[in-house]
Amino acid sequence: MKVPFKRLRSALGEIVISFVQFFFTRTPLFLTRFISDSLFLILYPFLYRIPSLRRQLFGNLRIAFGDQLTKSETRRLCRSFLKSLFRMPGEILYYGHPKNHDKLKRDITISGREHLEEALKEGRGVIGLGSHMVDFMLLTVRLAQSDMPFIVPTKAPRNKFLKEKYSEWWSISGVKYIDVDDRERARDDILSSLKDNMLVYLIADERKKRDGISVPFFGKPALTAKGPAVLSLTTGAPIIPIYINHEDGCVIDILPRIEYEPTGDEKEDIYQITAKVNKSIEDYIRKYPDQWIWLNPRWKM
Repeated sequence: MKVPFKRLRSALGEIVISFVQFFFTRTPLFLTRFISDSLFLILYPFLYRIPSLRRQLFGNLRIAFGDQLTKSETRRLCRSFLKSLFRMPGEILYYGHPKNHDKLKRDITISGREHLEEALKEGRGVIGLGSHMVDFMLLTVRLAQSDMPFIVPTKAPRNKFLKEKYSEWWSISGVKYIDVDDRERARDDILSSLKDNMLVYLIADERKKRDGISVPFFGKPALTAKGPAVLSLTTGAPIIPIYINHEDGCVIDILPRIEYEPTGDEKEDIYQITAKVNKSIEDYIRKYPDQWIWLNPRWKM
């Protein structure tokens, strides 16, 4: 009896994923990075020549920075970004394992905690504004290991095995999450979490094809999630930008709240708050341009 190719491919994939998870959670960090960097050096010459990858990377950088970057600067930025991207899976698996949580707390520092603590004193919860910096998943694990009342809405993979692995990883990492596949239930859970004075962390820099509104990002129109603005207007919860970078050691930056006084015109308020959200994310990316995930078709309308 022949085993269907799809089933065989799925079984092999499960074996590989299980092995990678087992290996990187038990391998010293310096060796994990060495393996990731070596793999990057081997594959980079081939990746760089993939037309679709080049178009996406260089196209996004051209939209964002125009003529501000030379060709050599653009190439160096792409190379640095892709190298960081190769390191990301191993570091997430390493730091996410409970036996390495003490190292996680030591290696990833939190700056600006006072901004979050002041906002939580208001008792309306906090909307944490996130961005797809390369280390954004490490940020969620690190916050989960702090004493902050933290939860993150996220979308699990559709594949059953991957979904189980995903849930297992969140569980051992200590991250509490809301599955956004069920939109109505997710909305209720988010509102309930804010009511319980929790930090709800929303990644808000993806192209939002469904329900997105056109708001400038790097000066160009981009379909943007209006969720942070709507939630803030509905609940009164402040929006606090929380980003991560590894420029000089790994640091989580908690920035001052996004200030806005509602006018009563709901549509205009949503637009203006969302514009401030995009500007906050844009400003951080400009500081660390090689650490944002440039593979998202952000400006596709």
